[in-house]
Amino acid sequence: MYVNTAMLTVSLFSFISVYSESYASTQVKVSVPWLLELVVSHSDDIARQRNSLSSNDASLLSIDAALDPRVGASISHLEDKNERSSSAPSSSAAQKISINVSKAFSTGTSLSSELSTSANEQEIVVGNPPANQTNEYKESTIKLELRQSLLKNSFGYAYRSSRTAADTAKIAKKHSVEDGIENYLEVVIDQYFTIWAAFSQLSSAEERLKREQRRKKIYDRQYKRGFIEKKDILQIDSSILSAEKSVSDSSQQILSLLIRLGTIVKMDLYQQYREKKINIEFAQESIADVQKLCQKNTPVASSLSSEVYQKRIHSFTDKLSSINSNAKPDVYLAARISANGIDDETSTSLGKASSLTHPQYYIALGIDMIIGNSANTVEKLEAIKSRSENEILLSQEKANLASDWLETCNSLQMISKKRQFITKKLDLDSQRIKLLDQDFRLGKTDLSTLLLAEDSLTNNKSSLASLSAQLYNTAWHLRKQSGNLRKFVNIAMNR
Repeated sequence: MYVNTAMLTVSLFSFISVYSESYASTQVKVSVPWLLELVVSHSDDIARQRNSLSSNDASLLSIDAALDPRVGASISHLEDKNERSSSAPSSSAAQKISINVSKAFSTGTSLSSELSTSANEQEIVVGNPPANQTNEYKESTIKLELRQSLLKNSFGYAYRSSRTAADTAKIAKKHSVEDGIENYLEVVIDQYFTIWAAFSQLSSAEERLKREQRRKKIYDRQYKRGFIEKKDILQIDSSILSAEKSVSDSSQQILSLLIRLGTIVKMDLYQQYREKKINIEFAQESIADVQKLCQKNTPVASSLSSEVYQKRIHSFTDKLSSINSNAKPDVYLAARISANGIDDETSTSLGKASSLTHPQYYIALGIDMIIGNSANTVEKLEAIKSRSENEILLSQEKANLASDWLETCNSLQMISKKRQFITKKLDLDSQRIKLLDQDFRLGKTDLSTLLLAEDSLTNNKSSLASLSAQLYNTAWHLRKQSGNLRKFVNIAMNR
């Protein structure tokens, strides 16, 4: 699934900033769950994906359309003056009204009925010498026919297989949308920790600047007393400028995003941020849960993609069953009963017909088949191809799930060890700087040594922030692989 990360970053700041506005001048603690709940509630991208399910019933409706009842009616006039045999009427005329209803059932059965009534007029040659005699009467007819498929769509097998295939394909589509939302949330988490690292970098830069400014006051006093030279003052001034640039660069990066965001949400977020109305605190993260998962011998990874492929395979298997059934000759059994009534009055003729006083019975065993059936063959080949493709994709997905899980667990362990190392080093560097600072005040060490130690501390803090973001982000990737994002996907799907 393609995700526009630039727009996603802007959207991420939008959720944080808009939510923070209602808590102006207060501390707002943000976390991944808090953010994901906002995203699934407000994201247009998720709404767009969810909206794609609005036509998910189209295939089922298309299949069920074959079972919709059909109603027909007609009014006709017939005037027949064809040449006849000597015993037949010389001419005839009729005005006929008929209504018919038919219905197909899921059992491969079809039922049809027809009711018709007509006003008839016949001219008959009688007597010697011959003379024309007019005969007028009303005739009503009732027909009821039942037809059962015995081989093609045998007792509705093709229909039921098609519907099962469509039902399974519908579930596969739903899982596909859920998979897209889950992947989208994973990208949101990536952006969250990118921003988390950016705020940490800004905090480190501001800390360094404060330290350099505080140090400048000390150096100014020592310079006035003649303890240090002008070059030392210039060096600390250069360090302050460097620290100010780092703070400025980090701030401008955030502000530029807020300016772009303000255009979208019609809010002056840039000014709010400058006026300290948006004060964000990132919640502490933990990796204890995923560390326990990684200690298990068997990977616990699961994937919505694999569920999509499995459902598609089942769907195409059922579709093939339907195609094979429809490829068979249509052997059918048909039975019909009809009756008519003739009288001078229409109502009386209808009564005679409905009472089945003069019935007619008909029964037939027939066969109807297509020679070659190329359309069915093409449909079958396409279904076989699609099923094979999804079987291959499922096999790849299962293999990737296991390898990705082990690889991500290994990355978690490596990053955790690096972070522990940097944390210990930071502690040692902090102690060393305190001692160097005391020595510098007493004139036991030079400025360069102290500045190098402080730069090393700042760099290690930046490394720690970057490693922490990587570590927590990796932990959330593992949570996603183990299915822990599904609850947020469910929230998104049920909105």
